[in-house]
Amino acid sequence: MDIRDKKLPPIPEERTTCSYKEVASSCMQYGNPCSPEGIRKENEHLKKANETLFRRYQELQFEYNIFQDQIVKKLNETEKESERRRKIIEVQQESLNSIRQWVIVSTTDCRKNCAELNQTATENPVRSIDATMF
Repeated sequence: MDIRDKKLPPIPEERTTCSYKEVASSCMQYGNPCSPEGIRKENEHLKKANETLFRRYQELQFEYNIFQDQIVKKLNETEKESERRRKIIEVQQESLNSIRQWVIVSTTDCRKNCAELNQTATENPVRSIDATMF
């Protein structure tokens, strides 16, 4: 989910009513929180909290963007590494196929030479026998 284009909800309007409707009597000793002064203080605190939250949101958004960029970079590196390994494997396969063909040809040549040697070896004693008979 991409939150780069998302925005915070609008800043709430200043309160004109008290949110401290059920305040404990011990809290009232420092002044009435429902007085205009108490409401102003509450609004100031809410504005400061909202500004702090918005700054933190921007920091997190910036960190998130950096994180997203790092992920994309890693994916690109991974794709490049995969492509490089695929090419290496292709070259190795071609080399193995060449070696395999060479082995087949060499084996065939060896069998052919062995067959010729066996045939020559069997013919030579026969010739020598024929030559000694005469």
